[in-house]
Amino acid sequence: MEQAIAAHDWGAVWDLLTSTGQAAMTRDDYIKVVGGCPKIVALPQVTSIVMNAAGTTATVTVTSPVAQGGTYTFNMVYENGHWKHQPSDGAMTRMGLGADKALAALRNNGLC
Repeated sequence: MEQAIAAHDWGAVWDLLTSTGQAAMTRDDYIKVVGGCPKIVALPQVTSIVMNAAGTTATVTVTSPVAQGGTYTFNMVYENGHWKHQPSDGAMTRMGLGADKALAALRNNGLC
């Protein structure tokens, strides 16, 4: 995921979402949103990774500049033989709005 983010390959980042994340927003809309607001996928510093007992979900805690959320957590889920990023509940809500409304919401909240 870090390589795709560093390369600003937003389509590749979408490819690394869980099936639930992909179902929330089309690839083209995701590319439009992240391309218009790349700060939302900036590379934060990982501070901890905790696996569940089954080894199928990793809860990742990261820190980033306060403008990007400060300290927060997200999950990586082992799905179909690969580790995939599960967007947070807030991200899933925005993704369900479609590209234009999601971008407007991010900009209104000062996240772009």
